Amino acid sequence: MSLVKNYLSVLKTKNFASDDLNSKKIFLDYCISTNTAGFFWDRAPEELTTTLESHDFKESILYSKKRSLQHQHSLKSFLKLANKHDIDVCLLKGAYMSNFMYPDFSMRSMRDLDILVDEGDFLKIINIMLENGYSFLNSHEKKLAKFNFNYAHQAPILVDKFGVAVEIHHRLKMYSEINNSDYLVKNLIKNKKHKILFDLPVSIPDNNFAFIHCCHHAISKSRLNIGPIFLNDL
Repeated sequence: MSLVKNYLSVLKTKNFASDDLNSKKIFLDYCISTNTAGFFWDRAPEELTTTLESHDFKESILYSKKRSLQHQHSLKSFLKLANKHDIDVCLLKGAYMSNFMYPDFSMRSMRDLDILVDEGDFLKIINIMLENGYSFLNSHEKKLAKFNFNYAHQAPILVDKFGVAVEIHHRLKMYSEINNSDYLVKNLIKNKKHKILFDLPVSIPDNNFAFIHCCHHAISKSRLNIGPIFLNDL
């Protein structure tokens, strides 16, 4: 319980709920293991300065920053490709949060890049990616000729030459529905905002539907097992 209290307390007030040194160490170890250490870098109470210096906290931060830089490089390359072929893409989850909601993109770790496209551009962008060095994670197919839009909400996972995974979505819900009625994605696309990232045009959700999607993903898909990143995003 002290871990939860400490996490929420530092998240809201930058102070620890418990003064016990062991509980603070547990808190730091947990931040490292859940890839949320970067969120608290330069935000921790002054009393922990010495602890941070002697802890492997910095090593974790540096590793996280390297991964974040690689994801940003891969995202920039993807946006260049989409822009070259005049395909509007909407950033989701970490790709959106790290660049538009956090003061520093490295504060929000990612495992992959989540992208939403209109159904009409779905097969087009996937095959363009396959022609430009991307490959399916679990298949050697070089082209996606057809896709059951009523069954799956995203394409098979693609990876770039650096091994960064890209998930291309045409809707957000996992399960097939009558007439494929995903009201969340319809409203998200209808209300999306147009921004510039890396000097390239890109779309992002408005704050309202970004919040709704964040909650939907944590509750409906991850069964609230998504970890503290969800709290940080909120």
